[in-house]
Amino acid sequence: MDKEKSFEIQLTEFKVLRNEIEYRTKAQYTLLTINIIGLSSVLSIVYSQYLYSFELLMIIPWFSSISGLLFLEHDFSIARIGCYIMNIIAPKLREICGDNDILSWETWIRNIPGYIEISRKLAFYLSVPTIFLLPSFIVLLMFTKPDYDLQHILLLSLSWSIYMVTLGL
Repeated sequence: MDKEKSFEIQLTEFKVLRNEIEYRTKAQYTLLTINIIGLSSVLSIVYSQYLYSFELLMIIPWFSSISGLLFLEHDFSIARIGCYIMNIIAPKLREICGDNDILSWETWIRNIPGYIEISRKLAFYLSVPTIFLLPSFIVLLMFTKPDYDLQHILLLSLSWSIYMVTLGL
């Protein structure tokens, strides 16, 4: 196969995979939005019923778990696609062109000390549990301790956590 044809094939594959990353990133933000709107809607119904519909809160762990798993699936897929681009496609394009600076963004960003590790881990380990796990944990705690005052406190903390997450977006 000649270099020009190989270059076109590799570049097309790169474009398709970049579009897949873009699609999955948008899907992640959509999941976050749907999760926050769903949690807020359930809380609004519970508050409007004068706290008599606590059972409705059991939707939150189910809903948040599914949203969280879908979010993580997109995150893992994005990481795999990025690794494939960096380890397979980029070296082939560099070899074909004879230019080591082609598709060098990943190499450049990874050479910034602590940038990827700190920002990615911080975003992941703070936002994902706060958005998907904390509301579920609070709701489940409410049902393990059927104390009326504790339920009000936990319901307020659930509302506050959703509010803080919304501000963070």
